[in-house]
Amino acid sequence: MKKVLQLTIIFFLFLTPVLHAQKENNVWMFPPYYGLDFNGPAPTAITSKVPWVAINAVASVCDVNGQLLFYTNTDTIWDRKGNPMPTCTTSAWRKGYPAADDTTVLSYNAPQGVIILPVLNNPQQYYVFVMSGSSAFISGSGGWDFRLNYSIVDMSLNGGLGDVVSGKAHVHLDSALDCAMAAVPGDNCNIWLLVHSRTSTTFKAYDITASGVNTTPVLSNAGTFTSLGSYSNGEMAVSPNRKKIALTDQNILFNPPLGAEMCDFDPATGKASNAIMLDTLGLDQSVCFSPDNTKLYVSQYGPTYPNSALVQYDITLSTPAAIVASQVPIIDSFDLCAPACGAAGEIRAGPDGKIYCTANADSTGMSQYIGCINSPNLRGTACNYVNNAIYFPAVSYMGLAQSLGTNFVKPLPPDTLYKLTDTSMCIPGAGQITLHAPAGYNWLWNTGSIDSVITVRNGGKYFVRSVSYCTVTVDTFVVKYNDVSFDLGNDTTFCMPPFPYVLRVSVPGVDYRWQSGSRDSFYTVTKTGHYSVTVSRDGCEDSAAVNIAYIDAKQDLGTDTIICADQPIQLSLQANVPDGATAIWSNGSYNTSLMVEDTGRYWVMVTDGPCLFSDSISVSKQLCECAFNMPSVFSPNGDGKNDLFRPIIQPGCNVSRFMLKIYNRWGQMVWMSYSPSEGWDGTFQGVPQEIGDYMYLVELTAGTKDKQIFRKGDVTLVR
Repeated sequence: MKKVLQLTIIFFLFLTPVLHAQKENNVWMFPPYYGLDFNGPAPTAITSKVPWVAINAVASVCDVNGQLLFYTNTDTIWDRKGNPMPTCTTSAWRKGYPAADDTTVLSYNAPQGVIILPVLNNPQQYYVFVMSGSSAFISGSGGWDFRLNYSIVDMSLNGGLGDVVSGKAHVHLDSALDCAMAAVPGDNCNIWLLVHSRTSTTFKAYDITASGVNTTPVLSNAGTFTSLGSYSNGEMAVSPNRKKIALTDQNILFNPPLGAEMCDFDPATGKASNAIMLDTLGLDQSVCFSPDNTKLYVSQYGPTYPNSALVQYDITLSTPAAIVASQVPIIDSFDLCAPACGAAGEIRAGPDGKIYCTANADSTGMSQYIGCINSPNLRGTACNYVNNAIYFPAVSYMGLAQSLGTNFVKPLPPDTLYKLTDTSMCIPGAGQITLHAPAGYNWLWNTGSIDSVITVRNGGKYFVRSVSYCTVTVDTFVVKYNDVSFDLGNDTTFCMPPFPYVLRVSVPGVDYRWQSGSRDSFYTVTKTGHYSVTVSRDGCEDSAAVNIAYIDAKQDLGTDTIICADQPIQLSLQANVPDGATAIWSNGSYNTSLMVEDTGRYWVMVTDGPCLFSDSISVSKQLCECAFNMPSVFSPNGDGKNDLFRPIIQPGCNVSRFMLKIYNRWGQMVWMSYSPSEGWDGTFQGVPQEIGDYMYLVELTAGTKDKQIFRKGDVTLVR
């Protein structure tokens, strides 16, 4: 009997918003050989492999739990153990950069020259976007000419430590750009990579979706200066609510130089608009928005270069003039690196809601601290800036980092999709059931499992939260027992026809489907065959089948047989012996037939499977026709000789009907009998009759052929 099971799942969909925690920015790596770890209660100094070189740009990324995956300064990509990824140790890697020739260096003086972003259709892969800049001033421009390209790192390579995907290194996107670069989530499960033209007011927004990087950027013009190279050396920041962009430039060769601008941004279209000029000193370096989107912080060279300042703007005010007038110094005259450094301080929002920046140099002129704005949402000095928040010992050469790195971003989380899944744990087969989480790359079950599937052995409710870049799903599995088990019994063979024979199934509330298509709960069997039925209820099924057979080996040797006494016996008896059956006769023969030549009783037994069939027949001899006579004289005198008048019938003759009547000479009947063994004793009503002649009439049926005999005659009574 074959059992067939099936699982049915029914979905009900609902929507609700969900908060999205992001720990991918929990570890920063920067030169010289230092970093910050935000995974504890407070950020702590750690070591890195990033040297102090002309390449300022750095970026790092963690997994969703805040554990470091890899980091880069554009020249080298290090894995989480601090070893260069295999591809990044080859000369082909360095030669592969579009701008890596004798007149270029990678991201020189570009603190935002590298950014790491997710590949949206593969959670194991990451884009590494790089700005590479010319090492010589462009004639007549007074600035750097930066080019944009990207590589793809796959964390499934190199034993899980990651490497650059073959054929996806240094893919060229654009050129003639400013060194500023930032990324912001869009409204449609996408990311905008924002860059800026070096020679115009044009913002370029590259759309990154699950289909890849759209090589045709969205263009928008929003700015003040259009002279050649006026946007050649700045930084960019996007507000947390994605509605504002701030852009700086520290190019001091233009008069008036570009300083800091802010404009509106539409995350749905990728377009910038409505630029506001905040500062025209041209010495602005780094920008950062407060977590609540109300403040903008700008680090800049002070009036007595290279002394520097950190200023704050209130960007909630209603007019551009009011915003510009709201500038307030948080601290001024702080040298963010040694005079020879030639760069203002770097500021970056931390994952803890604070803002960090490279800070004051020590007595040797080397910056050994990172400062911290502890309450960046508050106005003015209430923001609580601490200059020496985190100390880094043994910093040499040009002091601490000129770049604190760029932020990893991913698409905004969608509203949570809630599913209710009714699942039957079918009986039979109820030992266990496997539950599959919705598609994603991060799962958490209420059992504590973080796998995409779990196996359960008990009924009840099970919950899983599944996260992907574009979907957050919470699925509830309601597991119920559903017993549809049944049995049609064992295969059955009948020795005598049982038909009609009824097969019955008794499982409440199920649908029936017999092999014939019948939907009844019973099936009437009318012949030998294979019979099956499937029952189903709420997605669970059980099937059973049974073979019903009967053996037709009934024996019939015929009726008992009588042979005429004068005839020889020649009788052939035939047994009914189907294929595979055996026969045995009363004389010990195993043949299918028996020749009978004598009287007696004969039998046969036939065995077919579990069945035994038999029959018997009797063979005898009888007189077919009988000799018959009537005496002419009798003497009823009591001497024991011829005292009775009766017929003389051949011995052994079978008389089936008899009648004898005797009349005197006056025609009076004086005696009658129906038995051939009885005779007349010569009396009538007890009175002896006189001597003389009497008439008789006799009728009889005799012999196996039932021959009828009628005779009439006279008999003489003497004494």
